[in-house]
Amino acid sequence: MFPKIYLLGTIIDTYNLCMVTSLITTLIAVLMLRPKEIAFKYIFWATIIVLFFSLLGANLLFIIIHASEYNWQSIEDAFKTSGVAYLGAPILGLFALWVFSRCVKIPFLVLADYAAPFFMLDRVIGRIGCLEYGCCYGIPSNLPWAYPFNSWGIVQIVPRHPTQAYELIYTLAIFASARYFYKKIKSISGAFAINYKEARSSGMTFFYVFFCYSLLRFFNEFLRAEGSFIYGAVKISHIVLAIFAIISAICLFTIIKKSTAKNEILKILKIAVIRLALWFVVSSVLILFALTLYRK
Repeated sequence: MFPKIYLLGTIIDTYNLCMVTSLITTLIAVLMLRPKEIAFKYIFWATIIVLFFSLLGANLLFIIIHASEYNWQSIEDAFKTSGVAYLGAPILGLFALWVFSRCVKIPFLVLADYAAPFFMLDRVIGRIGCLEYGCCYGIPSNLPWAYPFNSWGIVQIVPRHPTQAYELIYTLAIFASARYFYKKIKSISGAFAINYKEARSSGMTFFYVFFCYSLLRFFNEFLRAEGSFIYGAVKISHIVLAIFAIISAICLFTIIKKSTAKNEILKILKIAVIRLALWFVVSSVLILFALTLYRK
């Protein structure tokens, strides 16, 4: 892989380049695809605030998890040298979005429904950076696409699961299916369209995205070599992801159950899940085949 590249006579970390590209791409996509019911200024400032606090949350969670390594460092030095733990991004980012929604008097779930798929788009580009940089790799594997990653200057001898690529695959699938789900739910007339005053059905896309992500990452975590293990192959992240998945499933089920358009929503949900599966299969074939060729 390529942890560093030469660009215009300068050595650049691939991970940092992908992070910047991810932020810019996400910002542009959020603004271009915004629903007309929400003013441009609200979407713009909400995106800036969420991106900032998502980055802060990812850094902060990494420092908390690796607290023993930062005992003698100042807060400033700790943030300068820290990595990122992605689960901190949606936690702090969504809290910032909730505060923003309260300030502008737009229901939080109206904004969260629109924003949730773009968390997955950010992950797609971000995981390309992880894959090239060599971090977040998996346990040893003999699969054709397994790779001996060069991480932090240390060349791994044993090929490992490219868990970065696995997350790239399912976040791309979630983004594509969630955008379909969002647009179809939004198109339902009456109380199910985005409406500041009648937002009772809001939250379906938000909980759909976080249920899918939590569930798929839960299984991917078993293949990752890193993490805080608590029992065998089970990590703290498994507990957090299981909680996220259960809460999301319960909330999604409750919203649909109370809806007067339950049958229509269930049909849309069924098609969204089928699209998720199709995107997952197609992306897996293309990306894993490319990795197999690259290894050869």
